[in-house]
Amino acid sequence: MPLFAVVLGIYLANINAGLQYTWFAMIGAGIASWLVFLIGSTRGGPNPTTLVLAGAAVSALAGALTSAIITSEARTLDSYRFWVVGSAAGRGMEVFWQVLPFIAVGAVLALLAAPGVNLLQLGDDVASSLGLHPTRQKALGILAIMFLCGGAVAGCGPIGFVGLVVPHIARFLVGVDYRWVVPYSALIGTVVLTSADILGRVVAGGAEVQVGIMMALVGGPLFVVLVRRRKSISL
Repeated sequence: MPLFAVVLGIYLANINAGLQYTWFAMIGAGIASWLVFLIGSTRGGPNPTTLVLAGAAVSALAGALTSAIITSEARTLDSYRFWVVGSAAGRGMEVFWQVLPFIAVGAVLALLAAPGVNLLQLGDDVASSLGLHPTRQKALGILAIMFLCGGAVAGCGPIGFVGLVVPHIARFLVGVDYRWVVPYSALIGTVVLTSADILGRVVAGGAEVQVGIMMALVGGPLFVVLVRRRKSISL
């Protein structure tokens, strides 16, 4: 959805600057998060299985809408080619400084939301009985997702499987306490993404395999392994 929002911005508003990309990506991430929670939440609160299915449905919808736009307008297709793969190469310090405020705000919000997520795992009713306001907590989480995903997509384009694989690795290492899962996910995500980028530069010899492609090649099988391990992830 963040990618679709950027493509829509290119198509409708002719955006062409990193900061503009960030705002559109943030809006797309926020809408996607809201839709996933809306579709995937049961009466008892968010359910891991329904959230995954809702995320797949929203991603498929965004992909279809993106394809509809880029196949109808050549200028948008040229810009889309830059974003669709996802890469950390060629991003100068000016891109870093543009997205840093958004990433920093998102990280702070994620850390603030972590204790409440622990209670949400018990269900909305139990969380409410313990003094948590589920709607406010979800809104805080969505806001954190908006800043983090928006900044990341604006800076590097869409890089798949980071959000699917890394948190489950963190949960395997530190348990289900999100006060630890969130910071460990940030650290492990940095290591995984950097490793994939280095691997992409090594395996291709003088050329380079984009990090988005490497994450798909490595992250796909790894995610299957994580799903198969019931102790690591419950679906």
